[in-house]
Amino acid sequence: MQNLACRDPLTSLLNRRAGEEALQGCHAAAQVSGQAYAVIMTDIDRFKRVNDVYGHAAGDRIIAAVAQQLSQSVRSTDALVRWGGEEFLIALPGLELPAALELAERIRLAVASCHDAEVGSVTLSLGVAAGQAASSAIDTVHRADHALYAAKEQGRNRVLADGAVPDGRPGTLAGPVGL
Repeated sequence: MQNLACRDPLTSLLNRRAGEEALQGCHAAAQVSGQAYAVIMTDIDRFKRVNDVYGHAAGDRIIAAVAQQLSQSVRSTDALVRWGGEEFLIALPGLELPAALELAERIRLAVASCHDAEVGSVTLSLGVAAGQAASSAIDTVHRADHALYAAKEQGRNRVLADGAVPDGRPGTLAGPVGL
């Protein structure tokens, strides 16, 4: 019964409440150990159009397919969360920003290569932020979310790091780490 209360029924990913707890645990462990962690926020690009044109059943199918691809892309120690609607959060314990950016790019490419018979292909925009001991876990989420919205403003289908200055090319890893 507890598993049902912690899981999103469509995707079987952690639901937001369970995801917030996992994120807090990741942040607390990083504070104690001094180990890095990162957060990826991702959103299905132009998802409203999928629902409007193809219907909610197609939208649910796309959300489930993206969730499956995300599940195949992360480690068992990562917390994968359906954050809300078509938005997902991934908490990455022990991962520094460069590795988190590389993972986000692999996810972006993997999802873009998938094809739905009715909808076609879909893309993701992803924002990445490194956890900081001096700030809260929610602050890290806000910074990743800000990077996600910057990726959408720069044309979608791309990965941006918190504080990144995009170079304008789709899929470009842009950030303070010089990727």
